[in-house]
Parts: sequence; structure tokens; C-alpha cells
Amino acid sequence: MRVFGIDGGIASIGWAVLDIEDNAGAIIAAGTWMFDAPETAKERTPTSAVRRQKRGQRRVIRRRHQRMASVRRLLTAHVLLADPGRDALALGLDPWAL
Repeated sequence: MRVFGIDGGIASIGWAVLDIEDNAGAIIAAGTWMFDAPETAKERTPTSAVRRQKRGQRRVIRRRHQRMASVRRLLTAHVLLADPGRDALALGLDPWAL
């Protein structure tokens, strides 16, 4: 019986073909295929780490937007906010300066 095995890594794939007969085995063929690792050119950081960081930043921005929209809806529902527009609770304004 012949068995084909594959071992995948981050920058290579190894393979082998074995011939197995009655508890004895023989390697018929084996080899590896090397390729460039998925890293950025300058910092040599994995591209998956870069994607994960960008995705995390998008989540923070989206959640902040959702929280502010929820506060605006709550204040508008209780008639504590006259203008329910997007700039009604603008970030960065000093409430004591008014």
C-alpha cells in the first residue's frame, strides 16, 4: 500500500510517498517546496498581524460610533437632547467652556 503525506508550514510544504508492506516501510519519494513567508518587506512582521491590528482598529471605531448613537437615542427619547443629529454629542468639545 502506498501512502502520500503532506506537512504544511508557514514558508514550506514537505511531502513524501511511502510504500508500506507488512510492518516494513520504504520511502519512494520525498521533497519540499519552499516559498516566501507572508511577511511585510520592511518590518518583517507577519501580514496576519498587520491585518489583525487593522481589524481591531475598525472594531474600536465601530463600537465607539455605536455607543455614541445609543446615547443620542437615549437622550432624545427622554427629551434631554434637542438635536438628535450626528454632531449633537461631538467628541472633543469641552462642556465647561460654554
